[in-house]
Amino acid sequence: MYFNRKCKITFICHGATIYSEEGRFSDAENYPPISELGIEEMDNLSKYLKARAVKNDVIYTSPSVRTVQSAMMIAKLFKKDYIVVDDLKGRFCGDWNGLTYEQIG
Repeated sequence: MYFNRKCKITFICHGATIYSEEGRFSDAENYPPISELGIEEMDNLSKYLKARAVKNDVIYTSPSVRTVQSAMMIAKLFKKDYIVVDDLKGRFCGDWNGLTYEQIG
């Protein structure tokens, strides 16, 4: 082994949106933003991360509005900036974008 240090990566999903609350697919970067429930989820997650004394060196996020909003809340907790990485894209839904699972099935 070349290094005596550990690397820990924590993946965090964005907070809920009206689409996730309605069971809809979404691949748009600019819609939907996180909902009130999503804000509450990210607040609770921030409290959890703080209570667990999670350390953070870098925060990366995709360019979608919901992930940037979520990253902003986490960045505030850690008093750090976040980095938007254009190559971090969500799944492409095509004709399914905005449809519910029932509408597709």
